Amino acid sequence: RSTAVKINGKFTFVDLGVDAINIYRDHIETVYVERGEDLVSIFDQICASDFELEGKPMWKLYRIINKDASKPSALLFRLHHSIGDGISLVGTMSKLFETESGEPFSVDIPERMGGGVNGAFSWSSLAKYIQTTFEVLTLPNSRYDSNIAFTSPNKKLLTFTSTRKTIVFPTLKLSFVKDIKNRSGVTINDVLLAATSGAIRRYCARKGDSWVSSSGRRSPADSIQCRALLPVAFPRSRADTDSSTRALRNIWSFASTAMPMKGESSQERLAECAAGTTRLKSSPAALIQLWMQNNVLPLAPDFLRQQLALDLFSRHTMVFSNVPGPAESLRLCGERLLGLHVLFPNLIAQAIIVSYNGGVFFNMSIDNQLVDMCDLLPELFLEEMREMATSFGVDAEDMVLNPYSDM
Repeated sequence: RSTAVKINGKFTFVDLGVDAINIYRDHIETVYVERGEDLVSIFDQICASDFELEGKPMWKLYRIINKDASKPSALLFRLHHSIGDGISLVGTMSKLFETESGEPFSVDIPERMGGGVNGAFSWSSLAKYIQTTFEVLTLPNSRYDSNIAFTSPNKKLLTFTSTRKTIVFPTLKLSFVKDIKNRSGVTINDVLLAATSGAIRRYCARKGDSWVSSSGRRSPADSIQCRALLPVAFPRSRADTDSSTRALRNIWSFASTAMPMKGESSQERLAECAAGTTRLKSSPAALIQLWMQNNVLPLAPDFLRQQLALDLFSRHTMVFSNVPGPAESLRLCGERLLGLHVLFPNLIAQAIIVSYNGGVFFNMSIDNQLVDMCDLLPELFLEEMREMATSFGVDAEDMVLNPYSDM
């Protein structure tokens, strides 16, 4: 029930109070999907519309009702990212959803990083911290990623446009992805990032990029640089997640990792991806980035913060986010939740993956004027997953899940 107000040049949240909020007038809207109209295109129209920020809480709920009863309807909850990060928002699901048996849905929010993620400080690692701090400081001024058919040819003049299209990928069975993970000895995130990178590589091949079609000991692919920004969400205490004032928070930062585009096979690309993310897990880069954005950047003027964000994004190929969601089927107001997607139109391509009830729900927000054959990406992603599965002896025949089959 808070809104953002600029005080002394800085934005802060101000509680408007319950009486100042008219939920039914300002925060709930019903939209009808005509027969033959695409549900996802409605999402894109809503996301492209202006978001009223002044004087109102920064969220709105859309009831999207499909007039064709054989097709799914949807609830679209639109909110400003400043309200909370992925972990916070998954945590709020416990306040809204219930299990199939009618019990309140319980969310386990991690209270600590596992496996030494991002590196713990010690005096012996001081040199590593100094080197990583320098890398974080210079990342917005690093070399631009290579010009490929998937990215803007003029990254120095990159601006946000409203021409964004959400590409919904086939829902994979989580058990299928786990089989590949277990046989290859990597993580689920590695499998999905490598497959996404492989799909983009295949897209570039379809578009005739010479770096993909060439081969040999010194392939042009060896000089290709494509990187992804990975949002790293940090744990929070149980007291914070249970608090009405601290449960919704942003405790995350970006980490930059190479996208595996050089390998000629899906197995090579997966190994390349795992090597990069393994290095990232032992690096303090995300911790240093978080400290800087919370303690240094607030002291900088608005134009400098905006320029740094633009420089960081324009030098990368995409943002890739993977959020673990509820493992079981949930209900909201008595209705079963069949699928779960998070949409995020961004300055560059943004891929968001959420696991839910045994499925891997994947979409990508793309400038479809720039990536003019973006509708090919789901097919190319399945090709990459199929090749990857086969290389590790995993049956890919039944890898796709239809979450709406019970309608």
